Amino acid sequence: MKWGIVGNARSGKAAEAYLKKMGQLTVLLDDNNGTLSPEAVQELDSLVLSPGVPRTHLAVQKAINLELPILNEIDVAFPSLKDCRFVGITGTNGKSTTTALLGHLLRCVEPRTFIGGNLGKPLCEALTDDESPRFAVLELSSFQLETLFRLRLDVAILLNLTPDHLDRYPSAEAYYAVKRSIFKLLKPQGIRISGPFSGEGLRLPQTLLGAHNAQNACAAIQAARVLGLSNEAIQKGLDSFPGIAHRLEILGTQHGVLWINDSKATNVESTLAALSCFEKGLHLVLGGHGKGASYAPIVQASQNRVKQVYLIGEDAHTIQQAFGEKDRRVLGCRTIEVASEEIRKRAVSGDVVLLSPACASYDQFRNFEHRGNRFRELFDGI
Repeated sequence: MKWGIVGNARSGKAAEAYLKKMGQLTVLLDDNNGTLSPEAVQELDSLVLSPGVPRTHLAVQKAINLELPILNEIDVAFPSLKDCRFVGITGTNGKSTTTALLGHLLRCVEPRTFIGGNLGKPLCEALTDDESPRFAVLELSSFQLETLFRLRLDVAILLNLTPDHLDRYPSAEAYYAVKRSIFKLLKPQGIRISGPFSGEGLRLPQTLLGAHNAQNACAAIQAARVLGLSNEAIQKGLDSFPGIAHRLEILGTQHGVLWINDSKATNVESTLAALSCFEKGLHLVLGGHGKGASYAPIVQASQNRVKQVYLIGEDAHTIQQAFGEKDRRVLGCRTIEVASEEIRKRAVSGDVVLLSPACASYDQFRNFEHRGNRFRELFDGI
């Protein structure tokens, strides 16, 4: 059998490594080197599709017309993990935080817990590294859900739904339908969890700021209880949770000014949640690759909270228009480096600097981690 690995990112490389380990014939297909074409697909028996490659791609459409199996790397790995209980987590916002927290709670009682999917590590890497997880907690993006058919979940969590990825989907309703498809992956006796969530009787982690993160924590608590953890075990895990990078991550204080890295806020709703954590004195860094959503809610939410707005990236002009050309709080900076310089000129003791861009990062950075790490470097004076 000849497998086509579509996309040379981490998930594609992980699938390729695992299939080669199993003695399968693979060929890597990627737009960047010109190998991903309808002609190349004709010689394959199956495709492993990276989440970043849309099904509308001509080569993928050719595979669909040829009725080739089109799999996600998670589906490649799933059949070989028969003794593992699977949790899938999706939603517009909060996926990574909920996945990381639930994974942490489970690891406190079962070290053989895999945490990954859209959050960092592909599932195929667990097999390549000869891991034998008893639990797998998977963050599932809408892009991944498009090509998941084999995976069967013991627990499926849908956190929330707000418009996002309108640059990929024809409507918010189409995007919501993909998100809700997580429940189609449940085993016959699987448990469905959706809001409102409750963590009654437990203290939530101090490392998670905001009411939205309280809901994320409660979703993780509900899942942990369903999976058999006692309140005592859950509380120990909550108390030891270190937080998660790039999600309202407190970098520290300089000259009385608190700096917070929320680079994972890649849509308007995430930034609104971040803004709700603060009452005043905000220096807000916005911008990047927009997703077609209106910035008007951010303008409204910033009225009494935000002292200054620093615009970066390709959607800066659109955001400026939303605020209005005469809003003197808005400063065009183009890059995060210039924004940092301007912030240091203006912020005073008691203020808060918040990177919460409401946009994707790939106009200027490899990913949101790259953007957040650069912001951390600027805080550190590098």
